[in-house]
Amino acid sequence: MGCRHGGTRFARFPGAGEPRNIFEKLEDCGTILKLVRSTPAVSLHIPWDKPDNATELLEFARARGLHFAAMNSNTFQDQSAQKLSYKFGSLTHPDSSVRRQAVDHNIECIKLARRWAQKRKQFGSEMAAISRATAFP
Repeated sequence: MGCRHGGTRFARFPGAGEPRNIFEKLEDCGTILKLVRSTPAVSLHIPWDKPDNATELLEFARARGLHFAAMNSNTFQDQSAQKLSYKFGSLTHPDSSVRRQAVDHNIECIKLARRWAQKRKQFGSEMAAISRATAFP
């Protein structure tokens, strides 16, 4: 579900009232779900949507009738705290140090997704179908 005012994955054109963090995005998604009743799945983009507390985020989403269907690693643009640049690619960059950075980021995303999948199981049988549909090996 997308809730941004404008832009692409390569550039943003923020406007007044645009969500500033993942929790505000989920608030907007919850409102959209109440209105159209057709899009309860949210895809996270890491590092943009990475919370400090995964359990809090899962409970926040669940309280709004939402769940996470996918996790996307951001290796297509540079981040402010990033050591090396992806200007010439990430996983296929000619420099092995840049490739290592991209691989490490993807491993971080996989570990985070697995932790969330485990936490999601704590929510009980009503989440079982979602867990099967979005299970990670």
